[in-house]
Amino acid sequence: MSKPASIFERWDLDPSQSPAELTRSMQALARALPPDERQQLRDDWRALTTNPQARLSQALWTHPSATAQRDPWACLDALAEAPPPELPGLEATLQDALHLDAHAASPPALRPPFWPALRDRTPGESP
Repeated sequence: MSKPASIFERWDLDPSQSPAELTRSMQALARALPPDERQQLRDDWRALTTNPQARLSQALWTHPSATAQRDPWACLDALAEAPPPELPGLEATLQDALHLDAHAASPPALRPPFWPALRDRTPGESP
């Protein structure tokens, strides 16, 4: 496996984090690492937090979807499916049936006299 292009990809960090947020994230990572990898993490932490130019360079070399925290679609799997909304129990009544017959099949068509913009104008006539 090839070495990741940036520190952010190597440790699955979000490049948009501030140095304080990076420190907290890397501290959490360090607790679960063996001593030899902890030293590598410490060196990477020092490179990211002490030199803003190095942090920017590393962030620019990080692919937008390379880390799970930056992948906008990664969080969709973790979302629980929303339950359907509760609807009130509806029952048709005799009054509903009577009103259904009262409605016309189609609304009446509006013709040009009802639409002044469609009327033919003579040249020079103002709207």
